[in-house]
Amino acid sequence: MQPQPRTQPIRAAIPALLARMQAIHAPANDAAGSHSPVTDERRQRLFRAVDDSMCGAGIRAGDMLVIRHEPQPASGEIVLAHLNGQLQIRRLCRVGGEILLLAEHPTALPRYVLERDELMLLGVVCGRFRLDLLG
Repeated sequence: MQPQPRTQPIRAAIPALLARMQAIHAPANDAAGSHSPVTDERRQRLFRAVDDSMCGAGIRAGDMLVIRHEPQPASGEIVLAHLNGQLQIRRLCRVGGEILLLAEHPTALPRYVLERDELMLLGVVCGRFRLDLLG
């Protein structure tokens, strides 16, 4: 007899997980197409990462990220940032009076937030799950 793949219990749990998310609605992707927001009344969101810009932090394209609303994220936290009309998942770094958004990818350069930039920090990544584990 062949053992069942480990994904069977996870697949069986999906309907229950979706039922618990009953109050959640899913708006369309943002204009930049970088993430798909889902919100609920607890001020948390789900976003799907669409690139590997944070692979150094273990976040890969396709991962679902739980974003908790945080009005003043601390330096060093991974945040959901709205920068010049584009949503991005980046590590927030405050150095002196400057703000940097750091991608954790070997080829990515730090992005200094300039005075002319429009930045809104929408929340902090507080969880992650990977749907490709479901097979």
